Amino acid sequence: RGEDFTYFIFPNPDHGSEDELKIGYAAKVDENWWVGSGVYLSDLPVFFPPESRENLVSFVDEAVKYAEENGRDAALQAFNDRNGSFVSGNLYIFAYDFNGTVLSLPYQPELLGSDRLDAKDANGVRFVQNSIDQAKRGRGYLYYLYANPSKNMEEELKLGYVRSVDNNWWLGAGIYASESNATNATSSTYLGEIGRN
Repeated sequence: RGEDFTYFIFPNPDHGSEDELKIGYAAKVDENWWVGSGVYLSDLPVFFPPESRENLVSFVDEAVKYAEENGRDAALQAFNDRNGSFVSGNLYIFAYDFNGTVLSLPYQPELLGSDRLDAKDANGVRFVQNSIDQAKRGRGYLYYLYANPSKNMEEELKLGYVRSVDNNWWLGAGIYASESNATNATSSTYLGEIGRN
């Protein structure tokens, strides 16, 4: 896309080459190469527990199956029902089309139908665009900051998992660091400060 921010995991040479979460920025120089740099977020979790990740994938897979069996309209009605089976506390299904239009967001119904293709988190990471990139590959994980319903919609580190339903739309869900027992989970305040400095 020419230039952008992203989160990724990379060995930190100052900490014995231990894998750590990092926010990076890269820019295209010309058609042949690009340059980038990053800042380690050493106090934030890198790995979410395997059980949490497995439950996340199963939750999304069940939602995709439901959509395939019941059709888009019925599925979106179910996904947007905060009292339904696809909302379990802060674990919920969100859905978008491949243009970035919101189809399901049970805790933010005011955003339904809006274009969020260029939506950014507090660190400037385009989480919807990154989700679309993953969904176009079929499925994938990504890190981003997002409002936590149980914390008055305060932004917090989240591990998302997304999957395409067909060529028109995709869906996903995510787990928050503080609720998944991820190692060294902290509030989003630090991340936000990194993004502003």
